[in-house]
Amino acid sequence: MKQTLKIIGNIHSELKRIEDCPLQENENAPEAVVEIFPEFLEGIKDIKVGSKILLLTWLHQADRGVIKCVPGNN
Repeated sequence: MKQTLKIIGNIHSELKRIEDCPLQENENAPEAVVEIFPEFLEGIKDIKVGSKILLLTWLHQADRGVIKCVPGNN
């Protein structure tokens, strides 16, 4: 069975270059805005301020040939 990726929104940040990105979010990362496309807003209508959610991201400019992950701060 073929799986497809469905994009339901975008994340907006002032970070534009990899050199400017912190390795971890607790290293002075700037705030980001999560934009959910209008056709998916029904799915988040009951989320309240302070709720915890799991946000999966697709790094659209990532090198898909890299298969090894290096832990942060190394």
